[in-house]
Amino acid sequence: MAMSLLLLVATSGTASAGPYSYLLPPADKCGGSLQTDPTQSAETQEAVMLCLHNYARRKVGRARLTSASKLVTSSGRKAIDLRECPKSQRDTNAHYCGPGGVWYRIEQAGYCYRSVGENVFWGFATSDRYTPSPRKAMDGWLNSTGHRNNLLSSNFTQAGFGLAMGQLTGVSYSHGRSWVAHFGRPC
Repeated sequence: MAMSLLLLVATSGTASAGPYSYLLPPADKCGGSLQTDPTQSAETQEAVMLCLHNYARRKVGRARLTSASKLVTSSGRKAIDLRECPKSQRDTNAHYCGPGGVWYRIEQAGYCYRSVGENVFWGFATSDRYTPSPRKAMDGWLNSTGHRNNLLSSNFTQAGFGLAMGQLTGVSYSHGRSWVAHFGRPC
């Protein structure tokens, strides 16, 4: 059985409008103003993120991703790992934040996969209002070749999104966001 593993990281510095921003929905789709509101609950922002992914996939002719509860669990745990890991590790190899290897949280959640991928994103600001919104994180992923390939890949049929809010370890700003997207094709 062939398995593919893809992992990529984006930081808030890479999240500027770019040539693939056209894959983002207009303001009246995917929750409207919720796309740009980082003060909403994690659950609300995660639902917006799934919509943003499916909008982009639809624009390029890909099937929609369905939410998989085990990937929601694994991505939520990995988002906390990302928020709490040392800054030096987060900056150099964020996929290894937390216990175990890269896929530890996916395997711990009991997700059986044929292929799996991970995108991570983090950012921080002086207040919650200015932290990375779902749209800003998505824009960063879309305008990074590897991240875009992950989120648009026809190898994946399911996804889970995790958002950890609060201060990132090693950063002086108290308002931060750690996003994790786990993609999979189940066994």
